[in-house]
Amino acid sequence: MGGFTEKNTNPLSQKAKPRTLDRLDHGQSNKSGAVTLLWELASQLGFAQTIDEICCSRANIEGPSPGKLLTAWAINRALDPLSNTMLENWIATTDLPRLMGVNIAELNRLSFLSAMDFVCHEDRSSGQI
Repeated sequence: MGGFTEKNTNPLSQKAKPRTLDRLDHGQSNKSGAVTLLWELASQLGFAQTIDEICCSRANIEGPSPGKLLTAWAINRALDPLSNTMLENWIATTDLPRLMGVNIAELNRLSFLSAMDFVCHEDRSSGQI
């Protein structure tokens, strides 16, 4: 009689390869549900407060804090990575201004770029950015 070898074809017995989440796939509710969920998670984890404490503890900031702006930018990148050059237009179509407690007029290109200045600046002691 011929030999018979059985292959393990059970997909559950194979180890799953870990994946890095580089885009959040979401359903129909990409303007409210996913935005609200990510803002709530970021709020509970203290993203905006942590950014503000680290980079602008002594600064007198008018308008939305860099922490809020950069958290909103991160949510944008997670939900719609291709819209990063249209952030100002994208954010106006979401619930983020309401969730952030910020007037939509304060969420413009300059405010987002200014927020980056707080976390990306020249360190005079090392001479690096």
